Amino acid sequence: MLTVERVHALRPLVDRMEAFTRECDVLPGLTLDRESILGLLQQLRDLEEALGTPLKVLLVGGTGAGKSTLLNAIAGADIAKVSALRPTTREFVCYYHRAAGTATLGAIEATATLRPHDRPELREKILLDAPDFDSALRDNRRLLLDALRTVDLVLCLVTPEKYLSAELFRLLEEHRQGRSFVFLMNRMDQCADDRLLEDFRSALRTAGLGEFPVFRISARNALENRLVRGRGVPAAEAVPLPEGDFAALETFLERELDRVRIREIKSRNLVERVDLVLSRIERHVPEKAEERLVAWKRERDDALVALVDEVSRRLLDPLFRADAMPALVGAVWMSRFRFLFGVFASFFQRLEALADSRAGRPPRADPHAAATVVRGRLQKLDRPALTAPLTLFGRRVRDRGRAAGFACPPALQDPAEAAAETAVQAVEHDLLAAVEGLHDPEAELRGIGLLDLAFNLPPTAFVALFLWQVFRGFFEGRPIGLDHLVSALLILTTLCYAEWALARRVARRSVTRAARALEERAWRAVRLSLGDQTGASGRALAQVEARLRDLRALRADFARFRREAP
Repeated sequence: MLTVERVHALRPLVDRMEAFTRECDVLPGLTLDRESILGLLQQLRDLEEALGTPLKVLLVGGTGAGKSTLLNAIAGADIAKVSALRPTTREFVCYYHRAAGTATLGAIEATATLRPHDRPELREKILLDAPDFDSALRDNRRLLLDALRTVDLVLCLVTPEKYLSAELFRLLEEHRQGRSFVFLMNRMDQCADDRLLEDFRSALRTAGLGEFPVFRISARNALENRLVRGRGVPAAEAVPLPEGDFAALETFLERELDRVRIREIKSRNLVERVDLVLSRIERHVPEKAEERLVAWKRERDDALVALVDEVSRRLLDPLFRADAMPALVGAVWMSRFRFLFGVFASFFQRLEALADSRAGRPPRADPHAAATVVRGRLQKLDRPALTAPLTLFGRRVRDRGRAAGFACPPALQDPAEAAAETAVQAVEHDLLAAVEGLHDPEAELRGIGLLDLAFNLPPTAFVALFLWQVFRGFFEGRPIGLDHLVSALLILTTLCYAEWALARRVARRSVTRAARALEERAWRAVRLSLGDQTGASGRALAQVEARLRDLRALRADFARFRREAP
């Protein structure tokens, strides 16, 4: 049996359900149903607070089923209007103990005719005679449905003519969870066939209501018998009319429904309503949600790979096409030579750049203006061409998510223009840092020390030999003429030019390797920047996954609660 203390342990679970309902924005159906579910969760809290209040019992039946007669029979007096005009009951009739009051009725009290009593055996119960469930009046049906949401026990009255009413079973199917039932087959004096009662029980079992009791009664005869006793007719003169199981029904209402049983019914109803609300939340989760999420992730990853390739191609082709980057790296590499050969190498680099400019060819990179070259090429990029694939990527991910049954979180609305600009800035930053790093002796281009020594040795030796000749001639009285000086300079220039050409051939492999390293670094910058900018889609997927995980945890914790309930 569920105890009140055990039921109070549901409160944290209800709080988590409310937090999930308020914060979840990845299930479109739940977003539309949010206010209704929050209202149901508030009803759960109200039910928990009402565990110690009187049991609300609702009499439900079709037109002419005898609900008002039954309430009169239970009361032993004509407290509810009975008439041949249908429908007779147009408002609630409330039969309650004067000491218990009607504070727990809520909005129902405003539309009810109140009939107090002082019977101690019914002190913990409030009986309500409701309008017919099959009434043609819309207001009557609305009153009944409002009451069904708040009552604890339903006395469902049927007759031999309409005990299999499709409308009745639809009503039972909609409201079977979260409340207890007692079924009454009225007018047993008009039909004593046991097969009819067994047919009704079979229909209840099929509808999943077979565990609830069924009484066969005659409400009219029971009322007549009690009215006769109330008039003081001697027992010897009074001939009791057959009333079936009405005495057993009275015993059930007056004695079996004691305080402990009432709290047990209320506790069970509360647990079932928690299950009902949780199931309503789960109903908004797409079928095979886990498989759809995995497929969405896979398509997003494939789209991201294609996006990186496309943006990288559009962004880096202007930098690396036509050997532009190898020429830049080669110029920087040659600028690292020092001393005499380094001076001539720098001179030849500038002459080559001047010749390219005079001939109308694209100038080869100036090692001292590498940053300017990179910035100039990036400024000429076609920004809309970079934005288009990013826009397409975002639209593709959003559409796939909607097709899978998930809502598009606001995080997926990041502007593509910002992502494209960020990618350009990331490439510029990383590429400039890499180009500047080529001047660092500890950078990717290593081994320049030995080459520097090897290429500086011949011109240095030639200059040393020439100076020795100059000093020797000076001391011997045979000074070196201008023609010898010019000839030596030409020889030195030719020697350094030959070495410069040789150095460029020797450096080709290192330059190619360094250019590829630069290109890879630029690609990596694109991937990282796009990963940050397109991370919204990853965060959206993670959010969907987290919400599904939270919902699974709610269901698992509730199932554990039910298993552990005594």
